[in-house]
Amino acid sequence: METRHWILENMREMPVIDTHEHLESESARLADRRDFIALYMTHYASTDVMLAGLSAEKMALLQGNSLDVREKWDILKPYWELCRNTAYFRALERANADLCWVHIISQEYAVRVLEEMLEVLPSNKILGFGGDYIFVEGTYAHLQFAKEKVAEVLANRIEKGRLNKADAVVLTEQLLHDNAEALFGG
Repeated sequence: METRHWILENMREMPVIDTHEHLESESARLADRRDFIALYMTHYASTDVMLAGLSAEKMALLQGNSLDVREKWDILKPYWELCRNTAYFRALERANADLCWVHIISQEYAVRVLEEMLEVLPSNKILGFGGDYIFVEGTYAHLQFAKEKVAEVLANRIEKGRLNKADAVVLTEQLLHDNAEALFGG
C-alpha cells in the first residue's frame, strides 16, 4: 500500500490528458439515459452504417432505449465488417487498447486489463485514461479512479520486483499524459 501512495503522490501535480470528451449541459445529460451503442450511433458511426445499408428504422432502434445491448448488437453486427475501416470505427477498434471508460465501468477489470496490456503491449501504445464525459465533474471523478487503479497496478509490479520506482514514474507519465499527447498532439 505504501508504494501505491508514493505513486499517487507523484501523480498529484502531473498534468493528465483526457483522450476523449463530448461535454454537454448537465440538464441535457440527466434527461438522456442511453447505452453505449446508442451513444456511439449519435456521432459519425451512424452515417457510416447507414451508408452501408442500415435503414433509418433500424438506426432509430440503435439510438433508442427499447432494445437491450445484445439486441442492438444483432442489428449492428452485419454492418460492422462493412464499416470497420472507416475512421470512426477504426477509432473504436483502437479503443480496445485505450482505457477510455474502463475505470468507471469496472475498477477490478481496469486493474486486470492494464496488467495484461503492460504484459503484451509496448507501454507507449496504452492510453491510461479517457473520460468521455459531457460534464466536467464526471471527468474529475473518473480521473481519481484511474489514478488509483494505475497506482495499484504499478505498485503491484514494484512489489513483485518487475518494475522499479523510477520506471514507474516514467510509465505513469506515459499512460496518463505522454502517449495521448503523442497521439493527439499537445
